[in-house]
Amino acid sequence: MIRRYLPEIDTLRAIAVTLVVLFHAYPTLVPNGFLGVDIFFVISGYVISRAYLFPLLERRATLSDFYSARFRRLAPALFLTVGVTTAAGFILLMPRDLINLAWSLIAQPFYVQNFYYWNEGDYFALPLEKPLLHTWSLAVEEQFYLAFGALFLLAGGRRRLFWSLLIGVPCLSLLFYFVFNTGGLSPRTAFYLLPARLWQLGLGILAFCVVRKYREGPERSHPVLSLIAVGLVCIVPLVMIGKTKLAPTAQTLTACAATAWALALIELHTGHFAILRLRAVRYIGKISYPLYLWHWPPLSIGAIVLERPLNAFEATLAMILATVLASLTYHFVETPIRSRRVIADRRALFRAFCTVSIATLAIGTGIIATNGATFRYPDRVAFLFSAQQDRVSGRCPILDRILHPMASLCLVTAVESGPGILVLGDSHADQYRDVLAAMGDTYRVPVYYARKDRNLIGQFGPGRWSTTAELKTLIAEARARGVTTIISLSSWGALDGVAEFEQNTAEFVANGFRIVFFERTPIARTFDPSYRAKVALQDRTASTASFPLADYRQRNSELRTVFAMLQRRYPHAVSILSPEPFLCANGACASDTDGRPNYFDNNHVTQTAAKRIAPLFKETFARVAANR
Repeated sequence: MIRRYLPEIDTLRAIAVTLVVLFHAYPTLVPNGFLGVDIFFVISGYVISRAYLFPLLERRATLSDFYSARFRRLAPALFLTVGVTTAAGFILLMPRDLINLAWSLIAQPFYVQNFYYWNEGDYFALPLEKPLLHTWSLAVEEQFYLAFGALFLLAGGRRRLFWSLLIGVPCLSLLFYFVFNTGGLSPRTAFYLLPARLWQLGLGILAFCVVRKYREGPERSHPVLSLIAVGLVCIVPLVMIGKTKLAPTAQTLTACAATAWALALIELHTGHFAILRLRAVRYIGKISYPLYLWHWPPLSIGAIVLERPLNAFEATLAMILATVLASLTYHFVETPIRSRRVIADRRALFRAFCTVSIATLAIGTGIIATNGATFRYPDRVAFLFSAQQDRVSGRCPILDRILHPMASLCLVTAVESGPGILVLGDSHADQYRDVLAAMGDTYRVPVYYARKDRNLIGQFGPGRWSTTAELKTLIAEARARGVTTIISLSSWGALDGVAEFEQNTAEFVANGFRIVFFERTPIARTFDPSYRAKVALQDRTASTASFPLADYRQRNSELRTVFAMLQRRYPHAVSILSPEPFLCANGACASDTDGRPNYFDNNHVTQTAAKRIAPLFKETFARVAANR
């Protein structure tokens, strides 16, 4: 017999949410606490199959019942959190950060937040700048519910096909996870997208199916086994893993397997130790969903406002606030709506969702249309904040990444064939994407970008950001697509791998490529429009910032020496471009040119500046076009 309520499952939920909260609030304390999300996915798969799988199969419930129940459980708390976070952001955040929040707002009603953040970048890269980043997992879960319903519709009444899909799809998902995460093809894809997460939800479903098969029979009482299983769920994320590629995968698999095992033992056995049913712990499990929603925005917004991560004391205050809000949300929003004491009618629920969704979209669109609500500031300050939006966001078109997940390059021009140009670089290269794409279309030259911003000349090799195998794959694909010229454009950072720089250059030249090195861009903290705007708000002066040209040349000297050495070695294959004439004059490099900001932060050029610098590349495009 399947028991209606298992308090021990709330204990598992409490463990999962505690791991996530501790990881975000005190990252050095629980460095692998992000595994709490993986544990949540397994629990979710188990719980929904426990409540709905066989009722749906036996037609004792409908998909409409299923979706209505899940919506009542998830949507109200989510939209309340999103609304309060947006209000706090409007009051506390500067325009650039508010616009970032607005874009994620637009994704919320459609539950595609995971695609938005997947396209934005790595989860672990500047996460505190994204107040709604944690909602990516909600999108994965909602997408899973659609897939769950599609499974019933596809199989119809054919039980054999249904069970084949129920087992086969998670197995394919696990293979996808191995290829994209363990194999290093795209860990970001494996982290954010449903195809690499489906196996965790499927594991929970399969665990319940096994339990149901063996549940009918004599009662079993082996409390020690259940305690060991739950203990493993606690301990595995706390273990420090090795640095091999297989170590994180092994830890994830172990945590998920331990969770499935614990769920099965909790269901199959009775007489569990009281420690698995402690009232305080179970309460954390009951409020785990709103606690997950509320814990991140205070950490994120606090860090943005303070321009640093919260210290332990501040993080503790933020978590106390999150716990209070989670408790209030559970008692006054989630429970009344879920139990139908509020908005009992399904149509009324749908109307409420539509109303809130439209309002969310309108607010997000309004923030973007007003450049981050710059109307909150005086004109001279609003102008500086507007410069922060004069930028390119992202690198490869999202559709290209979905349709060609295995590719090393992505096409950014409308022109698709003929001799082409490949851009290798970091986020600085991204800011030239649109101007290079426009020049490519003008000259009928296809322009490609390496998908990975760590694919840089000087960074391929043992112990570097990219492997030698990645270099060979990149070269093979570039040659197959007809690329003849490489533009290498980066911040360059510390030049600590001259040997790799020479080896990588030699490899490209040996394969017939010309290389155009683009020198480092002048940078200074005072170039940042946000910094200048804050200064202006404090002393009512928004002066033009500058950086001594001599200092810029000194900083660039080592890089120029390496470039010059490579040009002497390969005179017909290597050329050098410098942005200096376009950004520096009269002994100084300036933040503005003709009253227009050159930078949207302290080191990346605006699109206005990129368009002014673009003529530097004309000769390169003309030379490639001449070979069509």
